[in-house]
Amino acid sequence: MNFLKDASKTYCLVFLAIFAVFAGIAWQPLPWFEWSDGCEHAATVRELTCSMTSPKNPFLDLPGDTSPRFVPSIIIMAFLQRMFSLDVFVVLGIMSAICFVFLGWGVYLFSKEFFRDDRQGLYTLICILFLWGRGWDGANGFMFSSLVFNAYYPSVVSFIGIFFGLTILLKHIRRQDWKSFIGFVALSCLIALNHPVTGAFFFMLAALLIATEGYQSKKNFYMFAAALVAAFFTSVLWPYHDFIKSAFFILKGQGNQFWEYNQAHYWLYSQQLSRAGPAFLGLIPLAYFAVKNRHRFLVAGFTAFFILYAAGYIFHIILLERCIFYCMLFLQLAFSRLLKNVIEPAETPVHLTLWKGIRIVFVTGLCAGFFIQLYMTGKVYLPQWVAFTPQFRLKSYEHPLKKYIDLKPYLGRGDIVLADIFTSWVLPCTTDVKVVPLLHNIPCFFENIERVHDTMQFFISPGDRDGILKKYRVTHVLINKKKIPDEKTPSDIPYRFIPRPEEGLLSSLAGMGTVVLDDENFLLVEVEGAPRPQQPADKTLYGKTPRPSVPLER
Repeated sequence: MNFLKDASKTYCLVFLAIFAVFAGIAWQPLPWFEWSDGCEHAATVRELTCSMTSPKNPFLDLPGDTSPRFVPSIIIMAFLQRMFSLDVFVVLGIMSAICFVFLGWGVYLFSKEFFRDDRQGLYTLICILFLWGRGWDGANGFMFSSLVFNAYYPSVVSFIGIFFGLTILLKHIRRQDWKSFIGFVALSCLIALNHPVTGAFFFMLAALLIATEGYQSKKNFYMFAAALVAAFFTSVLWPYHDFIKSAFFILKGQGNQFWEYNQAHYWLYSQQLSRAGPAFLGLIPLAYFAVKNRHRFLVAGFTAFFILYAAGYIFHIILLERCIFYCMLFLQLAFSRLLKNVIEPAETPVHLTLWKGIRIVFVTGLCAGFFIQLYMTGKVYLPQWVAFTPQFRLKSYEHPLKKYIDLKPYLGRGDIVLADIFTSWVLPCTTDVKVVPLLHNIPCFFENIERVHDTMQFFISPGDRDGILKKYRVTHVLINKKKIPDEKTPSDIPYRFIPRPEEGLLSSLAGMGTVVLDDENFLLVEVEGAPRPQQPADKTLYGKTPRPSVPLER
């Protein structure tokens, strides 16, 4: 492979080519955005845009300290939206691009410092993004097909910060440069504050790096201890939510009672072979490094996180399943180092035939991962632009949440909407309303179990409706006509319940107040006698459009 003489220029050129593809995709919302964690982050941005100092819960008619989602990266997005009056989805796209650039920068700095090799960064970047099978996406996911929609997630932002934090720590270990002390402590605080789970993993990584690279000096442990203490107290003093309460929620294993925690736990322990794919080749260099006593951080890191991953499965410890991402990272780092050595050997290998064989296998594995990632990305996003049946043709792009955005003229800040759990999840990120049930629970909020049950009862038991409306101070009831329950799904499970939009239900709900909207997508009813919300002070962002009453058409 012929490189430009300047390794940094080569890296920038390749990164810009990857970034061009990334940016062309990441600006548009995920086609299945309404099911994702992105709804929660977008709703949080909208809430902070209204009030930075005293926000409410992004979804519920509750105080803001009931949500742990008010973190630094979300606050930055809220500033962008507030300063430039941008649409929240534009803000998410801008933040995604910024985060991807920082990922490229951080990977280059860490690879250059850890391997002491200017040329290593390119191999590391490509392996981190593309050395995957089907992989795992969502929170903490960092493969390319996941980053195009989750680069702005707090967990991913903190993950990106890890590369900078470890680079600063390495420089301090190797040069005893105390100028980096403040930077490491400050960055540690931000990583932990932005996503505490990723912050915990970061401190494990930092401890392993010191144990394998900087154990000769006690000063390195003092620096680590100072950063750990500072991060803890920063999190405790953070005004938006109770860190201690959330930490005990996790440590006590209370997440086990919520379906989404258990589902994520099961998913991250499933189909490891097909999901990791060619990354398993990283076991070869890890074994080689272990025998040769090289790159001990990579060997120790993979071993430690694999043990934790296995322990999480054996003892069903919620959140330890996320160790799979760090197992993947160490496999990719080890793979990338050996890949670089077989492509650009510093000297002629003794076993030339074996070296060529390894080169073929590793290059083939990386190419396989590359095409898998492109296929997975295209499979999700191409149908928004191209119709393949009944004949191939280009389509005009339509926002995947358009029908929800079209509800904005009929709803305003202060309204509380009762809808099925799935529709409720997307409403607060496209409008300024609050809802009753949460699809994805938040730490410490056990009341959601009751809310989900009450939502189901409202639609199946007419006698309970008035009490439920008063209990949650509901101003509007919404039926999503496009969501039809699956016949195979049990109808008595609250978290899976979807009301069937039949004539009888629609007519009975219409009689509860004024029909505000009745079209092919929704029936929206303003509840008679519901408490009216006060008009917000900032009407430029949240002013209400008069709501036209329309007759119920059948």
